[in-house]
Amino acid sequence: MSDGTIAVREPENRTLQAARIFAAVFVVFSHCGFPGEFGDIVRVIARFAVPLFFCISGRYFLPVRDGKADFTPSVVRRQALRRLKSLVSILIPVYLIYTLYSLFTRMSLGETISAWAADRFSGGELFTFFVFHSGKVVYDYTYTYDHLWYLFAELYVYMLLFVLAPIVGKTFRLFTVILMLGLYVGILLQIVYPIRLFDISIRTWYVLRNWLLMALPFTGLGIWSRTGLLRKLRLASRRAGIGLIIAGTALSLAEWSRIEGREIYLGSLLVVFGILALAEAEEGSAVPGTVEQALVFAGRELSGNVYFWHVLLFAVLIRFTFPLEVNVFWLWIRPFVLLSLSLCLAWILWYTKKRLKPAVQRV
Repeated sequence: MSDGTIAVREPENRTLQAARIFAAVFVVFSHCGFPGEFGDIVRVIARFAVPLFFCISGRYFLPVRDGKADFTPSVVRRQALRRLKSLVSILIPVYLIYTLYSLFTRMSLGETISAWAADRFSGGELFTFFVFHSGKVVYDYTYTYDHLWYLFAELYVYMLLFVLAPIVGKTFRLFTVILMLGLYVGILLQIVYPIRLFDISIRTWYVLRNWLLMALPFTGLGIWSRTGLLRKLRLASRRAGIGLIIAGTALSLAEWSRIEGREIYLGSLLVVFGILALAEAEEGSAVPGTVEQALVFAGRELSGNVYFWHVLLFAVLIRFTFPLEVNVFWLWIRPFVLLSLSLCLAWILWYTKKRLKPAVQRV
């Protein structure tokens, strides 16, 4: 560096890595679902998960220089390009496999390729995709959930960070606050005055859950946490972290009792703050061979693929076990079966990549 300082990568934070696998587990349980009210409660609690993924992504976005995140425009652009390349390398195969699964499944039901394409990629569906990252471009009845919106939203975030690199360091706090307020004002409008945007009700799940009002502010919150936000708020302690997680969970459940079907709660924000507080209070290192080390490994190496592939595995699982849908016992154990399958597939993909990497380097 010209000024003599050195930019370095932040050491791995065990708390955040372990939190990633817990978040992925909650997403799996939320999508697969337990029977009855217990399943609803799990879905409500799980609303912290995807915002946390954005937050962790933001926290690790920039290198550290003299204990502070480096907002030099060239550094921001370089990091944004790296993230974009990494995202594209993940997004292309994941989206392609889901799309092919949709095509072949619908063809097996007697649908033609042209009918499938006209339904999935119509003008209205393309609009919903480009604005909200949802609709049939992302998912259809063959695999039920539009969880891949997360990858497309991250793509938008890093493209925007690349373009706005000269002003990111000066303005990201302001935009984080404004967009976060916009998200929760929108949630308030869902309750008291459900307006329509683009002729779509604001109560439609993807209207607020998008790249602008969720991905950007939570990514910004993650970047902000690198500048000592939690310490300035005097929240960088285990006691504060645990308290915020408990309070956020209780608040989410209280909000759900008043209005159902929301994609995020105010309590979800408190849970994310609580996890960040625990991360700031972290001390020491993981002891080899412990549960903590296993959780850190699972969060770092497996959580991404658990998130990416669990919906496809769920679709396949439903097709092979459809007669069991009336069996209550099966409905209770099914989320654990899906989680086990997702973890196994994630480990196989990790192990295969690990084995192939040295071979590729030798070539």
